[in-house]
Amino acid sequence: MSNKNTLEELLKSVLKIESQLSIIKSSHIPNEEPLITRENENFIYPNTINVIMGAEGSHKSRLASVLVAAIIKNDTCSNDLLKFKINRDNVGVIYIDTERSLNAQFPKSIQSILTSACHPFTYNKDNFHYTSLLELSRNKRIKVLNAFIKKKRNDFPDFHFVIVLDVLTDCLTNFNDPEK
Repeated sequence: MSNKNTLEELLKSVLKIESQLSIIKSSHIPNEEPLITRENENFIYPNTINVIMGAEGSHKSRLASVLVAAIIKNDTCSNDLLKFKINRDNVGVIYIDTERSLNAQFPKSIQSILTSACHPFTYNKDNFHYTSLLELSRNKRIKVLNAFIKKKRNDFPDFHFVIVLDVLTDCLTNFNDPEK
């Protein structure tokens, strides 16, 4: 399809999807296995977008850090990590920060994640990648973010990555424009 689809082309596309869904829904559909569970409750599925929302100071980043630690947790680690359980092999994390300082706050957070996951500070494995967009202007962040994620996915094709973007709104050029 071209970038500038006509209403007629879009309608044809949606009607085709309707027809496909009609066929699919008429057959047995196996339950999709969650990527992450918590106390036997399904928590995160592959290929979904999950948002942690809350007021400033409500520990959103801390929750995200615990989730990251659970994903990269050492097999011999006995830390509870809020009872998060990873249900697949080859799950990794791409952690992108947009607001914490590069000389103390974000590196300290990475150290805390590694400690919680029972890894030394020198841990550098294929399942944990992190960077910051702090020093980039807002209008360049999405482009660079996409390139970074694409590179990591190409470099490590056997991994299913959970992407943590802390803070999403810092990547928007205009928070008040729904299209942005």
